[in-house]
Amino acid sequence: MLLLDVGNSRCKWARVENGVWTHHGVAENAEWTVLQRSFDSLPPPARIVASNVGGEVMAQRLRSICSKWSVPVEFVAARSRQCGVRNAYDDPGRLGSDRWAALIAAWQRMGGACLVVNCGTATTVDALSDEGCFSAA
Repeated sequence: MLLLDVGNSRCKWARVENGVWTHHGVAENAEWTVLQRSFDSLPPPARIVASNVGGEVMAQRLRSICSKWSVPVEFVAARSRQCGVRNAYDDPGRLGSDRWAALIAAWQRMGGACLVVNCGTATTVDALSDEGCFSAA
């Protein structure tokens, strides 16, 4: 599986086989050809999952770069409910995919109330209730 985390400024990626990172790297969003060259030597992944807060231009670039494998890029998107977590935003899609993925991962690990801290271009601190509910403060 190829995992992609596209933030506001950089794309971090890892190829994972049986839970082990076999390849990984990072590329600035503006230097997407670096990402393309990095992927040239990778074996075809069975699945590609991306969290993208870098916008539609980056989404198109990812689709283009990954098209050589004939595997669709699955983009993480916040929903009202998923994997035991409830998103109480009025418009659930407004929550960034990176924060949504982190909330789901925290819920799977903790199974209860917890704080989820993301440190990237911006630092966010989100809270999950004992029932797996996330709401905007």
